Amino acid sequence: MAELFDIRIKLTEAMLAARRGSNKIRRFDIAPVDKKKFPDKPIMWEPNLLQWRWALKEALEAKGLASDSVIDFIRLPNQIKCPSIHLYQRNWKDSKHPGIQQHELFEAFNVGSEITIPILIVSELEDKDETQPKNAFAEMFKTKPPTKQDVIDCFEIIGANIGLSPWGSKFGYGRFVVIKDNDQQE
Repeated sequence: MAELFDIRIKLTEAMLAARRGSNKIRRFDIAPVDKKKFPDKPIMWEPNLLQWRWALKEALEAKGLASDSVIDFIRLPNQIKCPSIHLYQRNWKDSKHPGIQQHELFEAFNVGSEITIPILIVSELEDKDETQPKNAFAEMFKTKPPTKQDVIDCFEIIGANIGLSPWGSKFGYGRFVVIKDNDQQE
């Protein structure tokens, strides 16, 4: 049976956007909403699912659950309710231009922002090649789906070590902690 649950995270470092906008500000991918027609509809962020799958795969490998089929049991949302977006200026010194301060503007979710991520763990995978006869030996060693706790553990690994920002694994952005059930405010 499939299991649907929410993982709540709290940012410990700002999460920066990646897509370059026309005005040189890096922006998040946001689902279009007509706020005049739907003023109460929340703004929905469209995360980079390829990047998130990569981060999950890294965390699964760290837990000893590495397998392309294990990650296929985990379904990530195409859209997530967006926390408040702010402008963030990233400053750095470039080795090519020593002594010159570089900067770039990003849309960002600030430190302390809480994000709820709906996760679905499916109980079995669709057979991708129905033309092939089932192999009884392969069926005996069929990959099992990760548990809810495995997925939560993976998000804890991602939050502490990788982050969910395109700038996370290299510069430390998008780091977070997982909010435990008893820590969640009702």
